[in-house]
Amino acid sequence: MNKKQLDFAVFCVENVAEKLNLNGAEVYEMFATKSNILDEYIIEHFDILHTQGKDYIVSDLIELITKARFFQETVLEFGRKLSPFKENSKMTANHTLLQSKYASVIAELSASQKISLRKAMDTFFKSQTYQEMREGIADMHCRSDKYLVEEIGLEGGASSE
Repeated sequence: MNKKQLDFAVFCVENVAEKLNLNGAEVYEMFATKSNILDEYIIEHFDILHTQGKDYIVSDLIELITKARFFQETVLEFGRKLSPFKENSKMTANHTLLQSKYASVIAELSASQKISLRKAMDTFFKSQTYQEMREGIADMHCRSDKYLVEEIGLEGGASSE
């Protein structure tokens, strides 16, 4: 995975999460842990997919996950009904800027821990720091990438390959 693919993967995770009223960590789990959508579709077909519009990409990915058996189980596991619109009164930051921030933190985590971008992405989306950034807690999204990487490290989630 390279930096452009990372940016695109974060874009996919966050926009599908927003559309389905799920947390990005939940969508990441569907894409990366419960299926191979991240590696075998988003990354593998990056050259074609990234040229499409946001609505097409999100609809395409939603179609892929709704066809998968794990999708309904995941929604039930988190005890939510799907909604086409996400209401988040806490966070007022621009979603596109947040996605860019997530990607830059993942890249910094990869460089500082000497791990692949894919492993760094896995660590990031499973971290409490991501949750705090996403929810706007203590304006975590305003902190430096280095600070946020240190926070993830303190969680014990960052490890070498």
